[in-house]
Amino acid sequence: MTNNVTRSQAEGLQFLSGYRSAFTTRVDGSTWPKNERTWLNAGRYFRGLLRPGNPNTITDIAKKMHTDQERLERFVRESPWEHERVEAELRERVPEAIQGHEAALIVDGMGIPKTGQDSVGVARQWCGVTGKLDNCQVTVNCTLARPGERQNADQLTWPLGMRLFLSQKWTGDDDADYESQQERERYAQRRKNTAVPADIKHQSKPELALELVEQAVSTEIDHGCVVADRFFGDF
Repeated sequence: MTNNVTRSQAEGLQFLSGYRSAFTTRVDGSTWPKNERTWLNAGRYFRGLLRPGNPNTITDIAKKMHTDQERLERFVRESPWEHERVEAELRERVPEAIQGHEAALIVDGMGIPKTGQDSVGVARQWCGVTGKLDNCQVTVNCTLARPGERQNADQLTWPLGMRLFLSQKWTGDDDADYESQQERERYAQRRKNTAVPADIKHQSKPELALELVEQAVSTEIDHGCVVADRFFGDF
């Protein structure tokens, strides 16, 4: 078991090493002071996710990696690296073996259960992981997948992008979305605490999915179809 974990981590780090520039430079090509520290914490965070043990909170990852929790928190919350840069690299590097007319763009939502109210986007909403309305974050994900000879058992997959769903209360588009002035103020403080951009607008899950699919298509990723559950077809 230990050897398998060690091998998986080594393979994961080898994969991550190809994306170093995505974590140390911006889309416009500029960089920032201490970008080497950003890269170091990216590796720590990535290895922590791969190590056995749940849940994978920042606290858990810091303990598993024997590193400072505050540094990992700053990497996730405040570091200048841009997720758009990482996603663009992923779309540009899709292996030929995963592309083709048998490949599919898969769009799906994913619930991330939470116990508190501090995480960005957290709300009482449908959570597929627990199978009920629950306190969670929800992401919309786009993945390229191609079946193997044994279908799902040996299929090849590649992540293309992810968007965090923010309810209308979290984006603060309209005062009518709140039940009281106190609730509006609570969400305003949550947006401030989690650094939600002031100009962000609410997007439905199907709208987020369409944005991800359009990005994949614009990169000319070879695929035969787009698949999703019926919820996304209601758009």
